[in-house]
Amino acid sequence: METENGEYGRQERIALVAIVVVASLTVASLLVAFSYYCYIRNKLSKRLKNHSSKSPFVFSSENQLSLFVKFAASVWLLENEKN
Repeated sequence: METENGEYGRQERIALVAIVVVASLTVASLLVAFSYYCYIRNKLSKRLKNHSSKSPFVFSSENQLSLFVKFAASVWLLENEKN
């Protein structure tokens, strides 16, 4: 009876470690995606500042949100393709 409890406890630990590893990778992926988003946004901001105000590439906050949602969705899809 003790071996069954010991085996069950071992399986619980393995499952817990697997869950923690997957959660850690997910958080790391989100941090990478967010930092890349900030990098791209910074580059676009600098580019827009260098152009005149008559530039056709003027982004509103709604447009930026739309771009971020599309970017986040593409990152999520890429992560799910790996699994």
